[in-house]
Amino acid sequence: MPSLSKNVCQADSACDPSSSFIDNLPFPAFLCSEGLEIISINPAMINLLGVNTRGDVRITSLCQVESILGDRLDPYPEQSSIRQGSHISFTNLRGEMRYCTVSVMPVEVKTGKIFIYVLQDESRTYMLGERLARKNSELSIFSQVVSALGSILNFDEILQIILIAITAREGLGFNRAFLFLYNQDERQLEGYTGIGPSSPEEAGRIWSSLPDEGRSLMEVLKTYSATMNDSAENVSNRLKNLKIPLSHEHHILGEVVFQKNPRIIGGAGCSCGSECGICTTLGVEQFAAVPMIAGKNVLGVITADNFITGRTIRHRDLSQLQVFANQAAIAIERTRLYQSLSDYLKKLEKANVNLRNAQEELLKIERVTLWSELTSDIAHELRNPTSIIGGFAALIIKSPDLPDNIREQARIIYDECTRLESALNTVLDFSKSFAQDKAEFDIYEVVCEIKEIFLAKEVNRQIRVHKPDDAGELVAEGRVDQIKFAFYTIMSMISEKVDPACCINIRFYSADNNVKAVFEIESSNFSETDYLAEIADPSAGRIALRMSMAFEAIKYNGGNLGIDSSAEGRARIYVEWPNARR
Repeated sequence: MPSLSKNVCQADSACDPSSSFIDNLPFPAFLCSEGLEIISINPAMINLLGVNTRGDVRITSLCQVESILGDRLDPYPEQSSIRQGSHISFTNLRGEMRYCTVSVMPVEVKTGKIFIYVLQDESRTYMLGERLARKNSELSIFSQVVSALGSILNFDEILQIILIAITAREGLGFNRAFLFLYNQDERQLEGYTGIGPSSPEEAGRIWSSLPDEGRSLMEVLKTYSATMNDSAENVSNRLKNLKIPLSHEHHILGEVVFQKNPRIIGGAGCSCGSECGICTTLGVEQFAAVPMIAGKNVLGVITADNFITGRTIRHRDLSQLQVFANQAAIAIERTRLYQSLSDYLKKLEKANVNLRNAQEELLKIERVTLWSELTSDIAHELRNPTSIIGGFAALIIKSPDLPDNIREQARIIYDECTRLESALNTVLDFSKSFAQDKAEFDIYEVVCEIKEIFLAKEVNRQIRVHKPDDAGELVAEGRVDQIKFAFYTIMSMISEKVDPACCINIRFYSADNNVKAVFEIESSNFSETDYLAEIADPSAGRIALRMSMAFEAIKYNGGNLGIDSSAEGRARIYVEWPNARR
């Protein structure tokens, strides 16, 4: 301290203990006599002690300084001209925390011995170091939490890690933490999960079972998870029934949600008084509440309190808690996105399976349709000439003057024509066209399946399937492949004539021991009656042929196809079977 030595030398030469040199020192200092009376004290020392220069308090003795510093200042060091004092900390008269190093140096002057006390104010350095250590701790905690969350996609497990980090001694050190999700439709906060003891006894049991300090947050996460599992479950069960309406525009938690501002609620500085009742609900006098913000939306609120220790929550704690709330919001959004993507992939996989099944069913139906059309063409092309040949052969056989060998040849021709007609009848017989056995089937489920198959091909068509609650069981019996072919044919035939903007409504009824599916068209641009008549007209070509095959399939399986009118006068196609469960 060259400047101090220089000034001391000046003091020694001046031989004036009341010299003003002490006042010019840039650091806190004062002069003390052998009788421990203050000779001179500079403004920097007055400021350090927090003395009000305009007040009545005057520092006149060393005892007064000691009472403020809270330490004894021995002016008689052992065999040393300068004694370096230990680091001291004290609260000055203004309530400010100070950290200093005290040095004392005896000086001989003409009037005797005096003592020069010098205090090096290290408060700023200490506070900056403490702040740096705190920030390093915060970054370490945050880094460990992010690392712990990196590979976890389970929603509840993510929230548990966040809440443990908030309440763990190695984390933020709160006694309890609660997480509320915001229900935007109901405009209320709904308790979801929480962690922390519910009583001092439980807190003592939990804290005594936790490991000693010095371990990283990652090391204690597993221990906390196991130790606080029962406590967290109890707290969560109580919390899930808690709903906090935010409809009142002045509600204190409404400010947290709608203004996205973290708040310390309760205590002497709380602006809500006792009106909101949240402190009573949570059973504390003070708690911190921070919003979980994702983009422009608030997903919920995290609250934390010191229910057991009663430690006052500071604004520094609030900023730290907000960091964890932001991380929780990011984790929740990521989990929801993952869940949404997972659900979408499952739906896509299911849609692919349904599409493959629909393609297989469509292939079966098209095979049945092709087989039906092919057999009809064969019947038309072969049955008439076969009948003519057989007829002429019969006439020849009946001729009286016919030689025996010619008669025998005519009989062979007649027999072969008869066998060919029998074969044609066998081909056209539905009992031989399908190998599937009869079984019970639900008409509603079959129609829904055929609708999906049909819409996979006709994407612009509107088909609505209605099933009233009082329809009862819609179970019939038949060969399902043939029934599917019939329903697909009906949908196809109606769709060929109806504009895509027109909707096909399919309704179901169960009455008089019958189950019925009714196809109704919503349109005002054409006559349904004329169209349905065209379908039923045998001269309508391919349409009539396919409808005829559908009718045969339904009839062969014990059903009936017909045309009637709705209560509004709309013509309808209906298909009905006896109820298999009657």
